[in-house]
Amino acid sequence: MKRFLMTGLLLVFIVLLTACGCQHEWSDANCNEPKRCRICGQRDGDPLAHNYREATCEEPKTCSLCGRTEGEAAGHIWQAATCHAPETCGVCGVTRGEKLAHQWVAATCSRPELCILCKETRGETGPHSWVEADCVNPKYCTACAAIERGPLG
Repeated sequence: MKRFLMTGLLLVFIVLLTACGCQHEWSDANCNEPKRCRICGQRDGDPLAHNYREATCEEPKTCSLCGRTEGEAAGHIWQAATCHAPETCGVCGVTRGEKLAHQWVAATCSRPELCILCKETRGETGPHSWVEADCVNPKYCTACAAIERGPLG
């Protein structure tokens, strides 16, 4: 009986030594630290695992919980500027620089003015460049080879 009483008292003593008697106010765990009591500093559990967002063109891989970064930004994949848009990243759509100016080639009798970069046309077709008929040759256009009238004979 004495032994039983001593064992009981020893257990109560151990419990009292290990318990801090604090009404814990726990702060949330984060990627660097486990849950922690704001009053006595006691820790409970393990830190959380990082929750990484994939790298973007401009930002490295980043933990959404603590902001820690790993690696480098993926970088832009630039598509060449055109007459309609400046250089544009094919991944995120950001642009840089200016769009190109059209490079117009004069209209001919078979097509209007033509941009040699984007193949856009504007205006009307130009006039024919006629060579008058003679005894042997018909009246024809030197630009498009259209024939308007046969030889004079």
